[in-house]
Amino acid sequence: IRIEHSIVGSDNDTFLIGSGDLNFDFGNGFGIVAAAEAYASDAYDLEAFWLAASYSGDWGSVQFGAPESVIDTYTSTGEFNGSAGTYHMPMTMILRQSYVKSVALLEDETPLGLRFDGSSGNLSYGLSYHSFDDGALTSVAGAFRYDIDAYGVFGGVERNEMGGGDLTLWRVGADADMGSHGGSAVVSGGNDGFPTTIELQGFYRPTDQITLGLAVMDIDSSETLYGVNAEYAFANNAYVRGSVTRADGFSDTMVDLSVSFRF
Repeated sequence: IRIEHSIVGSDNDTFLIGSGDLNFDFGNGFGIVAAAEAYASDAYDLEAFWLAASYSGDWGSVQFGAPESVIDTYTSTGEFNGSAGTYHMPMTMILRQSYVKSVALLEDETPLGLRFDGSSGNLSYGLSYHSFDDGALTSVAGAFRYDIDAYGVFGGVERNEMGGGDLTLWRVGADADMGSHGGSAVVSGGNDGFPTTIELQGFYRPTDQITLGLAVMDIDSSETLYGVNAEYAFANNAYVRGSVTRADGFSDTMVDLSVSFRF
């Protein structure tokens, strides 16, 4: 749960942001998987909810109902520049996550779907299917992640079919977390003129409580976002964060200050 205040030139807004997930095991392989994400402010009110029944075995697991897309599970790199970007999030979210999640947030609709997850050694992979509004938009996605010690590589492809056309999106990347430092690099794009995006993020922890970060996002070699961020963690799972982000496409620098609690 986070309270974030964004300042962009003479404009400013305060956001209440929440996200969470719940896995409950009934035994004999049956369970429930749930997740939620919400953003509330004067500028916009967005939320997405996921709830699915699950069954797992030695072969993997399946989910029925409204599962999350495998793109978001296997290829997510967290928020851009720490906590920055909430003010302009509706304009950049489709570049950093599944189309399914973007539509669910913007349209306030939970799609029905199926999902399969499996693993083999260090390799994890999944397939998911979603349908919005009686089939007006359907999505099929596949994604993987391969981890070796502190390093990981990942990728995914999502094909979305809607009335009058289709949109195929892809993401590939790598990340590392050595404890005191690490980062990620992701390249994403799509068909029919969808922009190609390169995103680089890095962090350094001089102490267990302090994290410093840098971030750069290049959108189709025509617009670049770059920023710095810092976070201080308290012993009771509370955090204070700040970030400064500059975008070539906007005349004003964006400053974000936030207080959050994780449990």
